[in-house]
Amino acid sequence: MPTDNISATPACGLLCGVHEMVRARVREALEAVDLPAPADAPIPGGLLMTRMAARLTADGDGPVLERACAAAEIAHLATLCHGQDAGAALRCPGEGPSAAVLMGDVLLCHALDLIVTLADGRYILTFTEKVRQVCSAAAEHELMALRGGVDEPSAVRLARGMGGGLFSFTARLCDGRDPALSAAMEEAGYRVGTACHLAGAGLPGGLRGEAERQCASALDCLAGWPLTRGHMAGFLEQDVAPLLKP
Repeated sequence: MPTDNISATPACGLLCGVHEMVRARVREALEAVDLPAPADAPIPGGLLMTRMAARLTADGDGPVLERACAAAEIAHLATLCHGQDAGAALRCPGEGPSAAVLMGDVLLCHALDLIVTLADGRYILTFTEKVRQVCSAAAEHELMALRGGVDEPSAVRLARGMGGGLFSFTARLCDGRDPALSAAMEEAGYRVGTACHLAGAGLPGGLRGEAERQCASALDCLAGWPLTRGHMAGFLEQDVAPLLKP
């Protein structure tokens, strides 16, 4: 997973801004319920969605993109809280899974706060639809696991929702001027997010090859836009490929 040291990365303006915004919201959420807020706790996932946005936008700045990326990262953290204990997700040892679920709900409200007033509410419907995809896929995955296990085809299908939903939202935001390019970036985001989710799940069996195919097909989505394809290729090489290594 990418390190939490972002100061030396390209487009530090976006990464640093999102990093601080997420940290501030996490501290606010924890302090509101009288839990200790770690001063410098790592943010799970290494801000991969924001790193992708920084690559795709080249200079990686802009307050709208910063707030949207922060909302996506906070929503991602919320889903982690829903899927594990609070100590693992928020670095608060000793708190149980029920507290983690509730903290996930609080964080999701923080994510919605960032989106609802952004660009006069332009992104709220898209964002809530993507979050719904993530939560629905995660719920289905959990139920399948309890009822006998998740086979590889189902794991790939559900990874598209769990990992791809928020990646697709972030990627689409990186170019809103060309509808065709925006749609292509949205689909590329689904495929990159699928690969990242599979990598985070440990890549058992043949899923490593599937994750690599998802990355290659993300580039295929952008074949008509060579410059954007090159930016995505740089992100995949620098930030995603290390996750897929044995």
